Amino acid sequence: EISIHKIELKVKSILESTAASYDLLAKNKNITIKIDADEQTSILGDKFIIETVIGNLLDNAIKFSPDNSEIVLSERKEDNFIEISVADRGRGMDEITLNSIFYQNHHISTSGTNNERGTGLGLKICKEFIDLHCGTIEVESELSKGSKFKVKFPVA
Repeated sequence: EISIHKIELKVKSILESTAASYDLLAKNKNITIKIDADEQTSILGDKFIIETVIGNLLDNAIKFSPDNSEIVLSERKEDNFIEISVADRGRGMDEITLNSIFYQNHHISTSGTNNERGTGLGLKICKEFIDLHCGTIEVESELSKGSKFKVKFPVA
């Protein structure tokens, strides 16, 4: 059971603070994190949970990106939702993985480009957190070309 305290959150501020938390990890692989977000865009959400979701997606993007690459955190308005995306140019995923990553009944952990390890639980938990916010998550990915995770939250 998780208690949610929704407040108005500036998306750019959330992206900047989350990126700052992962700056050292990115620098260790010489990865640049670019943020493309409007100062005024807001969502209604629990700050800790939203930062946890974006942080997990960013951590995965760093984990699966090659050295000397770029990750883009961006936002855009779509109808009554704000879409936040985390895009990398990493190893990408095959169709089987794409169809199961949010619904795993067992733990699957894949090593990153520098043999980084994870728990295999992150994306499933992210989906549950996003569901609590009446949002959605989807992914576009292609092997050897990268992945783009898109999370949609209701406009504040």
